[in-house]
Amino acid sequence: MNFSHRHNNNYSQYNATIEHDNESMMGSTMDITSMGHQDCSQICMVDAADQDHEIHDILEEEFNFEVVKSKNGRDITDTKYIIYMDYFEKDYFNYFHAQGFRIIGKSVVLWHYRDKSSLKIPKPLRPRYCYFFRDHKFFINTNLRQKRGETKELADLIHYMSGSVKKVFSKDCIMIADDVRGNEYRTAVAMVGDCRIMYPDWIRECWSQKDDLDFDCFDPQFINQFKIPCFGGLKIFCHGFVGGDLDKMKIQIRKNGGSWVNEYTKSTHAVFVDNTVNISILPFFDKTHSSNYHDVTSQWFWQSISTNYCANEGAYGMVSKKPLANSSVSRKRFSQGGKGQGEVKKNISYGSLEGTLNKSGSSCISDERMFSEDDLIENKTPVKMSKRQMVCQELLGTEENYVRCLEIIENDFNGEFERRMREGETIINAVQLRQIFSKVGDLLKVHTTIRDKLRSTVNNWSEKKSIGEIGDIYNHNSDKLKTVYRSYINNFDTACSTLKHCIETNEQFHITLKLVESKPELKRNTLKDLIIRPVQRMPSVVLLMKEILSKSKSEKNNKEYKSLEAAIPEMEMVVKETNTFLRETHDYTNTLEICNDIENLPAEIINSSRFVLKTFECLVIGATGSFWSQYVTKNIKMFFFNDIFVTAKMRSRFDNNRSMDVSFNKPRGLSRQSSFVNFFTTKPNKPYKYINYLFFPKIREVQFYHDANCAGLFIIKMRLQLSDDLIIVKPLNDTTSQGESQTFFKLLCDHISKSCRQFDMESIGPDDIDALEKLNPDEASLIRRAIQQTSHVRPFNPSTPGARPSGLRRALTSVSLNVSHTLSRMSSRTNLNSYQ
Repeated sequence: MNFSHRHNNNYSQYNATIEHDNESMMGSTMDITSMGHQDCSQICMVDAADQDHEIHDILEEEFNFEVVKSKNGRDITDTKYIIYMDYFEKDYFNYFHAQGFRIIGKSVVLWHYRDKSSLKIPKPLRPRYCYFFRDHKFFINTNLRQKRGETKELADLIHYMSGSVKKVFSKDCIMIADDVRGNEYRTAVAMVGDCRIMYPDWIRECWSQKDDLDFDCFDPQFINQFKIPCFGGLKIFCHGFVGGDLDKMKIQIRKNGGSWVNEYTKSTHAVFVDNTVNISILPFFDKTHSSNYHDVTSQWFWQSISTNYCANEGAYGMVSKKPLANSSVSRKRFSQGGKGQGEVKKNISYGSLEGTLNKSGSSCISDERMFSEDDLIENKTPVKMSKRQMVCQELLGTEENYVRCLEIIENDFNGEFERRMREGETIINAVQLRQIFSKVGDLLKVHTTIRDKLRSTVNNWSEKKSIGEIGDIYNHNSDKLKTVYRSYINNFDTACSTLKHCIETNEQFHITLKLVESKPELKRNTLKDLIIRPVQRMPSVVLLMKEILSKSKSEKNNKEYKSLEAAIPEMEMVVKETNTFLRETHDYTNTLEICNDIENLPAEIINSSRFVLKTFECLVIGATGSFWSQYVTKNIKMFFFNDIFVTAKMRSRFDNNRSMDVSFNKPRGLSRQSSFVNFFTTKPNKPYKYINYLFFPKIREVQFYHDANCAGLFIIKMRLQLSDDLIIVKPLNDTTSQGESQTFFKLLCDHISKSCRQFDMESIGPDDIDALEKLNPDEASLIRRAIQQTSHVRPFNPSTPGARPSGLRRALTSVSLNVSHTLSRMSSRTNLNSYQ
């Protein structure tokens, strides 16, 4: 039977999912199944339900009910009637519920109609509106049960949505709680691997969707909004953390449902750096603080975030115990007679018992017979070690400590990430994992062998042979050490940059890292601290070996001495190659960063054998030739590579220390193009724009001029195409000192001398310029004008008679004039129209 002509618009959302097949509907039989009552053929539609013609027709014609209507239901007294209501929140509902009527809601009827199944009638006192929680069991946490009104509300809503509420938690239950405290929470986490512990608002939100048949209250995206996070309802106090660590912890506390408090007594959990802190002596400690709180280590904090469940506080508690609040009562009880004395006897310590026996003379064993012969041997005064042996002990101790550091990197850090990857939890990809940890395993193998042999040698010490054995150990492993350290140093910068990137961009990586770092056995060492240890290890080995050698000068002619002496250059070679490789790696990395900052840099300049030695920022004062003349008044930067000379224009956006325009080629002050219009132009993304590069033979001369008025000019003559062009530059104000400037060009000249020809920077004075004027008057005139312009750039002292305003003051005046001029133009209506 087709009811589409009588469907109310309020239920149109269900029509799309209901198939109206007349023949199949006529041929099917929809029996009524009663839960506890056999006679259930009459339904009373109460109040607003009277207006719902669709439900009326479905109940009467599809489910074969006799339907009666009532305004408020007060005239219905026979409990054999099934009550249908649109809303369970009205007073009528409470009346029928209390009288034991069986009550159904709209979604139950529509669900069975769409499913073409028999209508299920609920038991008395169990009204049913929808099937959201059908076949699901719930447990309401004891802490929440203390709020009786809220507990009853939640239990009723669960029943209305066809769920069941249990008194005792079982592993198939969903727990409803408002915080993560209590034994029941701990039991739920322990019993169920992925336990669902939900805020009460989840129940309420599901109830608000009760009329939507297609709503899925267990949809992961929806349900995850209401899962209690690991710090839900907790107040956390942190002690011993500083700077960025504390700020990150505060963020994690808020993100995971907790709140940070700055007072110990207001907290539910106090987090300390490690478990060695004696909290009883801390100034904020209060023994009267509630016993329902926990003192835990930072490992508890990061473990909770990592698993997304509040970790068991007992496993991460403090070693130091707080003094008992009732200690005075205990002392009073023990000081009394009777039963209290019996308790004292049971708790006598071993020390007090030993003292009692000695005083009473109960022990008849003489002092000589008190220990066995083995004990007497072990308690003999140890033989005093020689200074050489003490240094060897230090070498062994540092080697053991170093191997332990490598084991922590390989087993604790790398092992944790690999374990999670095997379990399907991909925190970082395999490439990043190899970049951070791939070379540590090779170091660990070599140094484990060295440690074991050192331990055998030092523990079986021989003044004659041991130093030779130590030399042999390092001689035999020198090639392996060179290989593994070269590989590690080659990957070191990549490991550091990858680690930094993952910490800054991958929150789960950072949490897992903090979880491992918070282990007590790591003693607050971070992964950043540990991965630099290999860079520092071999220099300390060389120093200790030299110290051993200095303590063995009396045995210079022995082969053991010579073996150790021969091992030291091998280890120094490892250090030298390591340092060289590290420096080359850093130089190459720095060069790549510089090249990346230069726009339009030719690809052929980037080369693995090319690196930047020094840079120089300067202002072009004057130039000859068509090429360099276009850069006069511009700030440029010179890059001195090991085999070429590169120049690039400095972008003003990135130049925080721009010098004023002191060029004589253009008038001082801001030009018209430097008005407000230029402030709105799009700025480039890179700080430098490529100009050109030269090989060293192309640089012809470098001259330096300075006098009492001129701070200093550098005159560079270089070959461009078929002519020699001149460029005059001065260091940028406040960025480069004269000493640094001269060092740059002296280093350049020395490098040219070594690679090409004899080349020196020449200092010139007024007499040299006079001599130049006879040979090349244009160049001499250019240099004189440059000197004249730069001589004006001096600090302005108003107290000096006849002093003129400085270039900066003139520039500011020009800025003021240009701004005024621009504003006056923009205030004109005609100009405004032209701008539009």
